[in-house]
Amino acid sequence: MIRQDELFNMRNIVLYAFSLFLLWEWLRPLTLITDTGSISLFLVFLVICLLLLYFRIRFWLSLLITGLIMFYMLHTTYQDGSFFQIELINLIYQEISYNISMALDGNWTEMTGYFRSLLFFILLWMMCYLMHYWIVHQKRIFTFFVLTIIYTTVIDTFTPYEAEHAIVRILVVGLIMISFLYYERTIDTELLNNNRRDFFFKWLLPTFAIVAVSAFVGFLVPKAEPQWPDPVPYLKSYVLGNDGTGSGVKKVGFSSDSSQLGGPFIPDDEVVFTVEASEKHYWRIETEDVYTGKGWVSSESSGRRSFDRLIEVYGDWWSFESVEQTPAEAQINMMKQQPYIVYPLGLTSIEGVPLEFNQTTERLYVERDSEITSLTYYTTFYNLPEYSVEALQNAKPYDESNRFIYKYLQLPDTLPTRVRDLAKEITEGKETQYDKVKAVESYFDSVNFQYETEDVAIPGEEEDYVDQFLFETMKGYCDNFSTSMVVLLRSLDIPARWVKGFTNGEKIKHDVYEVTNNNAHSWVEVYFEEIGWVTFEPTKGFTNPYDFRRDINRDAAEVHVPEVQSQQPELLQEEEVEEEEANKYEVESSSNISIPWKPIVIVLITATLMFFILRKTRLKWYPSVMILLYKNRRDEVVYFKAYAALLKQLAVYGLGRKEGQTLRAYARYIDSYFGHQQMTELTKSYERALYRKDNAKDEWEKSVELWENLIKKTAS
Repeated sequence: MIRQDELFNMRNIVLYAFSLFLLWEWLRPLTLITDTGSISLFLVFLVICLLLLYFRIRFWLSLLITGLIMFYMLHTTYQDGSFFQIELINLIYQEISYNISMALDGNWTEMTGYFRSLLFFILLWMMCYLMHYWIVHQKRIFTFFVLTIIYTTVIDTFTPYEAEHAIVRILVVGLIMISFLYYERTIDTELLNNNRRDFFFKWLLPTFAIVAVSAFVGFLVPKAEPQWPDPVPYLKSYVLGNDGTGSGVKKVGFSSDSSQLGGPFIPDDEVVFTVEASEKHYWRIETEDVYTGKGWVSSESSGRRSFDRLIEVYGDWWSFESVEQTPAEAQINMMKQQPYIVYPLGLTSIEGVPLEFNQTTERLYVERDSEITSLTYYTTFYNLPEYSVEALQNAKPYDESNRFIYKYLQLPDTLPTRVRDLAKEITEGKETQYDKVKAVESYFDSVNFQYETEDVAIPGEEEDYVDQFLFETMKGYCDNFSTSMVVLLRSLDIPARWVKGFTNGEKIKHDVYEVTNNNAHSWVEVYFEEIGWVTFEPTKGFTNPYDFRRDINRDAAEVHVPEVQSQQPELLQEEEVEEEEANKYEVESSSNISIPWKPIVIVLITATLMFFILRKTRLKWYPSVMILLYKNRRDEVVYFKAYAALLKQLAVYGLGRKEGQTLRAYARYIDSYFGHQQMTELTKSYERALYRKDNAKDEWEKSVELWENLIKKTAS
C-alpha cells in the first residue's frame, strides 16, 4: 500500500527532477555561444542546490554548504595548492576586490574567469531557489516554462545552437510539471482527500498519455513550409544596412577592403574552413603595406609570379639558418569556395597545385586555363619556425641598399607628431630592435587599453585612425591594436607590415580545428635582417602562436652549476615571462591540489546517501527519538513541545493539519483515520493546559501514554 506521504515525496522528486532538466536546457547552449569549456561543474552544482532545497535544510546551513562547494569548485578550476590553507581566504579576497574595482571602473573585459564563474554560480543558486519557491509555495511553473521556450528559440535563431530536440524536451517536461502543480492546487483549493492514491494515478496516467501522444503525433505529421519570411535576414539587414556591410556596424569576417577601418561589428559563427594540423597557426591571406591614416591599401608594385615552391620566389627572404625550423604539413578543407587561399607562415608548397604569388600582398592564387580558381581541399607543406631570442637581439640593422624594404617604413605625412613621440617614449632606453619591438608590443597590455567590438569609434575626416585609438578611445579590436603597433614601429624606422587572415580557430577533435568568421584576425610581422619576417601579437587577449626560446651555454652549465641555477628563470619562453608579469594580480589557473579530490568526493557522496536514507526512514526511527526526549520529562513546558512534535510527525506521516482547521476538528480527523478517540482526548488535555492555565505538568503526566501511543502509530 502506498501512503499519502510516499505519494507526496514521489511527486516532489519528479518535480525537482524536471526542474533540473529545465535548468539544464539553459546551460546546454553555453558551450557554443560563450567561451565556456564545459558545463559539468555547473550541472553538479545545480543538483546539489536542488537536493538541499528538497530536503528542507535550514537556510543558514544550506548557504554554508553551497558556499563551500562553490568555492571548492572554483579553487580546483582556477587556483593552485590545497583548498584547506589559510592563504585561500586572502586569495579569494584579492580576486573579489580586484574584479569589483574593474567593474566599478567599467572595465568589464578585464574581469577574471574566476569572478565571472563566481557570479554565474550565484545566479544558478538564485534560479534554484526560485524554482523551489514556484514549486513548493506558488505551485506554478508556467512563467518559467514560457521563458525557457523563448530563450531556447532565440538562441536557436541567432546562434549555431540547434534547438529542435531541446524544444521537444522542454514541452514534454513543462506540460507534465504544469499538470502536477495544477493537481496540487486542486487538492488545496477543493479540500480533497489527498490520501487517495487512485485519484492521483487517475490524474497522472492521462497526463503522461496525452503528452506522449501529442509529442509522437507532432513528430510524425507532415510539416508545412514557413508561412512568414525568415525574420533573421531582415533584422541583420536592419542592423547592417541594405548593402549588407552597414553604415557603421559591420559583420565580422575577412574582407579584402581595409581602406576604412573602425566601427563596431557583429559576430558571425559561419564556418569558413577546417584544418587538420598538429600545431596551432595563424592562417595568412594577405598583407597591406600602405597606411593612409584611415586604413590600409596595397601599393601593388610587384605584380604576380608563378611558382611551384614558394622558396623559388622569396629566396633568402623566407627562411634562414638562424631560425630553427620543423617541416610540417596541414590539410585545409574550405567549406565553400572562397576568393583566397589560407596558408601558414613558412609555406613551401601546396601539394600538386601550381600557384601565383603577389609579392606585395603575398596573396596566393590558383590559375587553371588562364583563370583564377578556388581550392576546396588542399595540403600545405611548410617549415614551422622557432625563434631564438638571442638571435633576434643580435640582429643587425636592415640593409639600406635593399630598396624593397623601404615600403615597409611608409607613413603618411599627416601622421600626428604625438604618435612618433609616444613611440620614442615607449622604447626609451632600449638598445636593440627586438627590445624596442617587445616594448611596443607590451605597451598594449596596459590596463588603459580595452578589447571592444561594439563601442568602437570611426575616425572623422581630420582624425587619424591610430592617433584616435592611442590617445582618445583606447578601445578596439585586432585592427586597432595591430595597425597601431605597425605605425609605432615604422615611426622608429623599424620595418613592419600588417597581416590579415584567421587565428587557429576552435579544436573540435584531435588535431582538427574549426575556423569561423569570428576567427578573422589581423596581426603584425616585423623584419629582422638575416632572420626574416617574425610574427608579433599586440591585440589584448590574444597569444602569439609561435615559439620564442632563450639559449643557454651548455658548456658553461656543466662547469658552473650555481650559475645554471641562477639562470633557470631564463629557460622560460619570452611569451611566458610576459604573461606572468601581466597577470601578477590574478590567481593562476590550475587544478593541481595537494589534497586528493577522490576521498573528498567519496565522503560527500557517502554523507549525502546517509542523509537521504535517514530522511527516507524518518518515520521508523524518529518516533523513538521523540519518546526518549519527552516521555520522562516532568517540567512545565514539556507538554507544549511534545504536542508540537506530534503534530509535525503526523504531517510527515501524511496527515497534516489544513490551513484554518481547529485543533479539535483536526483531532477528530486523526481519530477517524486510526479508528479511536485518543487524539481527541489528548487535545482536550492540551487545551486545558494551554488555555485554562491548568497545571501543564500534571496534565502531561495524565496524558503521556496517549501521546506515546499516538506517536508510535506514525511508525507503524
